[in-house]
Amino acid sequence: MIISQTVRTAYEKAVRALIQQNTRSRSAGSCMYRASSEPGCNKCFIGHMLADEQYYPELEGNAIDMLMVQDAVDASLGCELISEEWSLLDKAQGIHDMAILKESIAAWPVAFAKLATRFDPDWTPVFEARTDDNA
Repeated sequence: MIISQTVRTAYEKAVRALIQQNTRSRSAGSCMYRASSEPGCNKCFIGHMLADEQYYPELEGNAIDMLMVQDAVDASLGCELISEEWSLLDKAQGIHDMAILKESIAAWPVAFAKLATRFDPDWTPVFEARTDDNA
């Protein structure tokens, strides 16, 4: 499977943000796309892909396979994702959601890298901090 460069870039940027965040995005015991409306709040994997202008609180509680979430991600990335890309993002969201122990969070770089190369063997993701993350 081939993952578009747009999705690859957004994936790597989201993983870098999660690694820096070093915790899941939760509120009231539930995983959240954004833990609050405050700038700099914790975000989940998909939450890091959502542009501020595409996020709205009604997205919370809706899974990635819901059209409203997919529309917000598509608009944030500026393209319509294909089914393989949605499958990749769904599994990446699962890595975030299932990281209950600190050891799981510490393993995020390896888990996200393995997932990326499983979907596209030609892709070697880069998760080190970069100065061009505004791209």
